[in-house]
Amino acid sequence: VDMVREKMDSLRQGKSKIVEHNHTLILGWTEKTMHIIEELVNANASEGGGVVCVLAPETKEHMEAELALQLPMGTRKRTRVILRSGSPLVLGDLVRVSIHTARAIMVLATTGDA
Repeated sequence: VDMVREKMDSLRQGKSKIVEHNHTLILGWTEKTMHIIEELVNANASEGGGVVCVLAPETKEHMEAELALQLPMGTRKRTRVILRSGSPLVLGDLVRVSIHTARAIMVLATTGDA
């Protein structure tokens, strides 16, 4: 029972591995993230959809709330948006979002990082 509970917590917190290839990976979360996702959704629409994955230090719950508010499910034009909580500086977190099979990687800098 404890193992099942731990796995469910891991999924809820955005700590599980994704198995994707040819996806667009966004590293970081800024005020521009939603606009970028919206542009990717529009670009993927001509291909019948796609997959966008975001890896950021924010909690998955926070990112899901922002996404649901600014880009509801019905407006995503068959593009799946996968959110994972973690650090773009940690190799294990990058492997977890299948960085090695991504078709494009975008690194977003905060104002302090730029």
